[in-house]
Parts: sequence; structure tokens; C-alpha cells
Amino acid sequence: MSDAAHPATEPLPATARHVDDEMAAISRSFDWLKAVSPLGTHKLWDEFRAGGCRHEPRFRYPDLEIDIGATRERLLGLPIREIEHPVVEALLAEKQHELDRHLELMELRGTNGFMQVSIDLFGVATPDLHAEALHILDVVVPDEAGKAGLVDTGDIVAAAEAQFRHYRRRCPDFSAEVQISDDITAGMMVSKGKLLVTEDLRVPRDRLDALLHHEIGTHILTFHNGGHQPLKQLQFGLAHYDELQEGLGVLAEYLAGNLSAQRLRILAARVVAERLLTDGASFADVFDTLRSRHRFSGRAAFVITTRVFRGGGLTKDVVYLRGLRDLIAYLREGHCIEHLFIGKFSLSELPALRKLREERQLVPPTLLPSYLDDAGAQERLAACGEVPLDHLYQRMVA
Repeated sequence: MSDAAHPATEPLPATARHVDDEMAAISRSFDWLKAVSPLGTHKLWDEFRAGGCRHEPRFRYPDLEIDIGATRERLLGLPIREIEHPVVEALLAEKQHELDRHLELMELRGTNGFMQVSIDLFGVATPDLHAEALHILDVVVPDEAGKAGLVDTGDIVAAAEAQFRHYRRRCPDFSAEVQISDDITAGMMVSKGKLLVTEDLRVPRDRLDALLHHEIGTHILTFHNGGHQPLKQLQFGLAHYDELQEGLGVLAEYLAGNLSAQRLRILAARVVAERLLTDGASFADVFDTLRSRHRFSGRAAFVITTRVFRGGGLTKDVVYLRGLRDLIAYLREGHCIEHLFIGKFSLSELPALRKLREERQLVPPTLLPSYLDDAGAQERLAACGEVPLDHLYQRMVA
């Protein structure tokens, strides 16, 4: 698949451009997810296990990167209502609200008020999604341990840099790097176009490419493509972009041929854990449910539970399974996937973005994921709309 050529675009009106630039700068100035993710999770696991898996860990968080009060004043002082274009005004007004809530999350981390802000941003596990997650956990059997073995951080970094070189050959201004970091709960994540990897990360060799297609082929690629848009906020994400981003990321793993049964079960377990959290269960109770009823290892159950309890109760993890479900439904209607890579946004914003595209205020994606070049991926993409969610995985060879 060749990368799209860029037609000429119309510039945004002056006030819209000013607000967009300022909002992009504010987005660039902090990473709320890192700020609410506890430090030293491997040590926390050792302490939790030593205590008989009964006591909630005492989370420590990174120092804040910004002055929250000054940043909020700058954000809320932007002349949103003076924007000359009603579509851009609506998009940026919604993003202004979301950024304010992100600031509030950081301000309230570790307090009882944190979870309600999280629910406002990401919602909760609705009864239908919760039922779907429980069904997946009941019927999807984990793979037996494979013989391919594990790769360490050095192998992960080398494989990531190989993907970077591939995209750089296609587009010389593609810019990305890998950083070793212990300040993240996930073993691997993307922050502002950088791939962060924990020093002690080990992943199955046969899962490595799929994980990198998720992180690089979705999160970094849309960061790159969004940076080429006249509307700069598409680089950092319009409001509620996480759901489509994670749906695309998980689908990338499937299209690359390496979405394992255990990976699908983990996404379902995150939904179940979030539901237990919002129903008032304790850390130990959620951990024990995942380990005893749903057959997760102690370490896996601890990581899932930590993810939903971080900050004071973070409901973001429902977006993975919900995003995958909604993306499959979207593709089932006959829509193409390529235009979803122009930047970071939500499916609900597509009508507004379509109008901007008609007005030549958006450009096609500069880069498309490399896995889409594969004939097998194209076949899986054409057929995935007919695959039930509880069958959307591949068996790994033992």
C-alpha cells in the first residue's frame, strides 16, 4: 500500500489557528497518564505478595511536570467562542473541557474525588460490555505456554528501531525514539511520539511484532500524521480519542496475526476489574476474583488490578474492549480503515472531520501502518466484521 500524496490545504482562520496552536502547546506540556501511574510496580508486586495479597499497595507517583493552576488559567482563557469556524469551535471547545478534566485528574490523584472525574472522561463498564467481557473470560481458553521464549528490553528496542527505519524510508521526517523508563505501569506505552519501555520488560517472542504494531503502527503513526494536519490538535488527540486509538491498536495485533487468546482475556479482565472497582470492591477482592475465578496468574492479576486502582480509580481501561467492539461494528458497515489514521480522534467526530476534509482543511495520512501491506492482513481486515468478538484472536503455536 503506497502512502497518500497531500493535496493543497486551506489554512485555518486566524483565531482558530491561534487557539489550536495554544491548545496543542498545552497538550504537549504534560502527560496526565504518566502522572497518575504509580512508580516501581515490580517492587509493589513483591511487597503485595509478601503481605499475603491482602493489603492495597501504597502507590507513589512521579512529580508533576507543570503548575496546574497556571496551566488551567491559560487553557480556560483561550478565546474559543471567537473561533471563526463553527466546526473547529465545537471540536476545540470539547477538547478544552477534556484537558481541564485531565488537569483535575492530576490534581486529585490519590483522593476520593479522582474516580468521578475518570468516569466523566471514560465512562464505566456498561451492563452489555460487562456481560461481553465475562463471556470472553468464560469461553476463551488461554494458550499453553509457547516454546518461542521471551525477549528482553534489548531485543524490544532493536525491533522498534527497525520499524522506525522502515517508516523513515517512506517519510524522511518521521521522528520517533525509544526510551527506557520505570515511570510507567504498563511495560510498554507511547507518550508524545516516544516509545517508553520498562527495563525489566519481557514479552513472548511471537507477540513482539504485534505489540509494536499496536504502539508504533497506531499511536506513534497517528501522532506523526496528526502533526501534518492544519488542525494541530489532531496530533495530541481531539476529545475522547483514546477509545478509537486503543481499538485500532488491538485490531492491529489481530491483523498482524498475533492477537493471542490471553491478550483478549486481559482486555476483558480490565472491564471486569473496572466494574468491581466502581461497585466498591477492594484491591484485594479484585485481585482475588481475577486470580481465583478467572484463572489469571498472580502477577497478571496484580497488574490488571493496579491499572484500575491507580490514581484513585482509573476507568480508562474499559476503552480497549469497547473501542475494539465499536471499531469492528464501524468496519462492518463497509467503511474503510485508512482514513482513521489521519490523527487522534473519536468515531463520533468523523462527521465534523469529513466536513473539514471537504473544505480542504485536512490532508490524508502521510503514513499507513506497515502491516496493511501484508496480503494476510488485508484478508483478515475484509473478514473481521463477520468475526464475533469472542473469536477475534489467533491461537499461538505451542
